[in-house]
Amino acid sequence: MEYEEGLSFRINPFKTGRDAVRYLGQENSNPKYRSICEHLIKNQITPLLRAWNGSVVFHASAVIVRGLCWGFLGKSGAGKSTLAKSLSKHEYITHWSDDWLEARLVGNQSKVLNNPFATRLESSHAHALAKKQLIAPFNASLGHFDGKLLLEGDENQTQSLSTNLGLLCELIPCSPEKEPSLIKLNSFQAFRCISKHLYRLDTSSTEHLKQEFSQLTNLVQFLPVYRLHYPHSLADLSTVHQTLINKFVD
Repeated sequence: MEYEEGLSFRINPFKTGRDAVRYLGQENSNPKYRSICEHLIKNQITPLLRAWNGSVVFHASAVIVRGLCWGFLGKSGAGKSTLAKSLSKHEYITHWSDDWLEARLVGNQSKVLNNPFATRLESSHAHALAKKQLIAPFNASLGHFDGKLLLEGDENQTQSLSTNLGLLCELIPCSPEKEPSLIKLNSFQAFRCISKHLYRLDTSSTEHLKQEFSQLTNLVQFLPVYRLHYPHSLADLSTVHQTLINKFVD
């Protein structure tokens, strides 16, 4: 897999640990370069390997609210990381994961496994959130990837290894003058929604695609899935927080 010039990896899903990933690029002692390589392995390659090994892995950021996981799905730039990281400043909400959310079906429940790796935030969003005290202060010299800062975990990130998945919510950004609108999807809509936001290592494997189809079909029978149209601006973030809390907590 090649991400940019000099950043190439060979992946072997039939091996485990360090043997599964081999770096093919040139050696570089720059700490920022090393940070980016670690990010690619942890947050881009690892979820692909987890999906290959039977997990359902969503392109999502997540929080824990009173023991249940809320997963936020969406395209790149939809605001998943910003929303999850800022929500974790509420007293009863902790940050769970960024970029990917690994789930395994156990009966009629879905267990999500912790992903305690770095969070990626738009630089301007990170500085604005820190100024509002919605995230912890950070070192301005942190590594960057795809124009985003790599923020390490802080005291608002849970240390639990697994918990139950409570809901999934697809984020659809809209213009600032719009009010947040939260819609519950039926099982057919939910299947189409969540299938768009998955990590897949090999789409040519019929066995893997059948397994994924079966897991998603079972998942949408018991898991609530929502779509949130929301004003995509930092100024409206508290309103979005309140919309979610009023619906799912109060």
